[in-house]
Amino acid sequence: MKGNMFRKSIFQQTKCILLLCVFLLTVSSMSCNSTYESEASVANTWRTLASSSNNFSIDYLETWTALELPNGNHGDTEVVAMLVSPDRVFPVVIIAHREIQGLTPKDVAVWGEQRIVAQYDEYKLGELESLEVNGHPMLVRAYITDMSTDLVIKSKDVYIARQNDAIILTFRARDTQYDEMI
Repeated sequence: MKGNMFRKSIFQQTKCILLLCVFLLTVSSMSCNSTYESEASVANTWRTLASSSNNFSIDYLETWTALELPNGNHGDTEVVAMLVSPDRVFPVVIIAHREIQGLTPKDVAVWGEQRIVAQYDEYKLGELESLEVNGHPMLVRAYITDMSTDLVIKSKDVYIARQNDAIILTFRARDTQYDEMI
């Protein structure tokens, strides 16, 4: 019973983190001085990952771990940061970044699909859905990978086009966790 309550709490926190990340990435274009800073205004339960090199900041629960990855992740140089759950494996939020001007959310979705095709031999893409946060249009796509293995992974990408760059925010979880979290 206690483990189930903890799991539900993690799932609810994950939903909050994903929605907060989408909000902050779309409206954040501030300059940042440090990589990590505390947010005292939210009862010290949140921290901020601020990336001055990629011009974004993301609030995340202090029970999670934020990793800024200036050299990428396992050879993927477009991955610039990750938020890792207390379980240390899944769920995870991955942030990919590309400096390029004049993109639309559809262009970012094409880049996202190229990333999926390059990373996975087996995948099933969902339909693109429109989303708007504070007047900023973006696209969202859910997809499944590794279907023939014991570790089926479900992901949801949020495709964000900003004036001078593009961001893909990926929420990834085991298929058994995903529906309870999203």
